[in-house]
Amino acid sequence: MKTLILRAVCALLLSLSAVGVAPSTCRAEDNPFEGSYTGTAPRGAGTVSFRLDVTDGGGAEGTFPAPNGRSLLLSGTVGMGGQISVGALDMTTGYFALIVGQLTLGAGGAVTGTGNFSEASDADYGSQPRLWTIRRTSAPVTRRVITGRVVNSQGVGVPSVTVTRSGSVEATTTDGTGTYSFRDITPGTYTLTASRPNTTFVPASIRVTMGSVNVTAPSITALFRISGRVSLPDFRGVAGVRITRSGSTASVLTNADGEFSFVGVPSGSVTLNASKVGLTFAPSSAALRITTSNPPVVRFNTSYSVSGRVVNAAGVGVSGVTMSRGSVRVLTNASGNYTFPGLGATTFFVTPSKPGLTFTPSTQRATTTTGNVVLPNFRALTSSTSGS
Repeated sequence: MKTLILRAVCALLLSLSAVGVAPSTCRAEDNPFEGSYTGTAPRGAGTVSFRLDVTDGGGAEGTFPAPNGRSLLLSGTVGMGGQISVGALDMTTGYFALIVGQLTLGAGGAVTGTGNFSEASDADYGSQPRLWTIRRTSAPVTRRVITGRVVNSQGVGVPSVTVTRSGSVEATTTDGTGTYSFRDITPGTYTLTASRPNTTFVPASIRVTMGSVNVTAPSITALFRISGRVSLPDFRGVAGVRITRSGSTASVLTNADGEFSFVGVPSGSVTLNASKVGLTFAPSSAALRITTSNPPVVRFNTSYSVSGRVVNAAGVGVSGVTMSRGSVRVLTNASGNYTFPGLGATTFFVTPSKPGLTFTPSTQRATTTTGNVVLPNFRALTSSTSGS
């Protein structure tokens, strides 16, 4: 019996090869012979009936009655040209059946077929092929294609956008031209939704109605996100910096971490400017070119300063006074002014010194956690004046 089973399997595989379509390569799409079939095959003085369903990929499955009355799985392939090769095998008894032949597509989508039928078992292995017939009892539902594009504001295709279709877990991704498609769609109304991280789409979704012809969906426009950060030399973020964007009246303020973002930005050229009273920024502006993806993160750098003035008893500025913060020293100018620039968020003491002079106060504490600091004036006195 095992020998007969092996022979049956080999015969089935050979018959699949005989029609020129191997099982692993028969999955063509839109097979014109898709549908449900009923057929008859001779057995003894009578006939037996079998059922077969053919998918749009060319796979075929159905049921076939064995001589002992048991219903067996009938499976195989149907090629794009109608070549059919299916078989059934009973592993218990060693019985097998082979159906090999040709389907023909007629007027109005009618399908008929005929070919050779062979069956064998332990009792009658080696029986000669006989003729079988088949007809399609129900044609497949018409399936069509939905295509569309995701584009930027200039109509350039946006790649790598995921598009989903309602009523299905199926999703597709736009190609390099921004084009997507859904195949094998049955008639009905569907909602298509585009998504990609940090990207906004207009409209957010579209509805298309599929009838008896393929549908081209309206284009979806992608809008982009600009993000950035304003930081100090110690990399701490600066809050409250106003960022403006060219081509728009919109502006945003940086958050506590110095971060900002614009969403829903159309493609094209954009210039950003940063501003806050008392601060300068590097770069002073940032020029961006947005095409089909979000631009790189924009970084503005700034720093705080500590400044003040040294005056004499008459309130006149004193020049040439050495102002120290640790090992860093600057001199007051002709008006008695001084500045420590390029600071991050820090705390230090400022101490004045000049031969022959004493100062009130002798030192001052400066803290630059939220912005520039202007210290109260230091008052310079001559040593004789201070000692009197």
